[in-house]
Amino acid sequence: MFASFRSIIHQTTRLRPAVITPRATFSSTAAYWNNDAVTRNAKDSEHLLKILLEEGAKQESIPIAQAAGAIDAGAGSYQVKRARLREFYRNQPIQPYHFERDMRTRKTPKRLKPWDLGLPTRQAKYHDVFHQLNIDPMDECMNTTLLSSFVSKMGMVNKRALTKLTMRSQRRLSKAIKRAKMMGIMPIHSQSPRGLLNFSKNS
Repeated sequence: MFASFRSIIHQTTRLRPAVITPRATFSSTAAYWNNDAVTRNAKDSEHLLKILLEEGAKQESIPIAQAAGAIDAGAGSYQVKRARLREFYRNQPIQPYHFERDMRTRKTPKRLKPWDLGLPTRQAKYHDVFHQLNIDPMDECMNTTLLSSFVSKMGMVNKRALTKLTMRSQRRLSKAIKRAKMMGIMPIHSQSPRGLLNFSKNS
């Protein structure tokens, strides 16, 4: 009986260090690796934040030094976001749609594009040679030298944004070009060499 009890005590004392030691080493190793992972993640996040702020500074024309100072201050991203948001003013009625993303963010002003449909009437009269000299483009349907300057290399009539003519002159000029093409004195799918044919009434 004593021998069996002694063997049980000996087994417990022999197995106790084998159970405790791996736990201690495992917990200490896990803590070490966890701390290392936390530091690595923090460094990666800081590096990623710097890259994002540099890209934002390039797009929004913010100086990089200002962005770097915002990173050191710890509130750079908040300041950049706040600069893009619209502010609410006193005594201003607020509607639910004012909190939407499109209403809160500031939109960059669009650049002015040239007139796609041509100049306004007042400006077109100033640039239109036919209007200033009181010349009807239909009377110049035989003047291929003049008409070829209003035709593209593919034989298409240039739009009014390029010719800068009035609507009346542009309309009658296109009729004159089509008439010259149907008469065969002007190529249909190309630009005629200037001075090749000239059957104008004034010549």
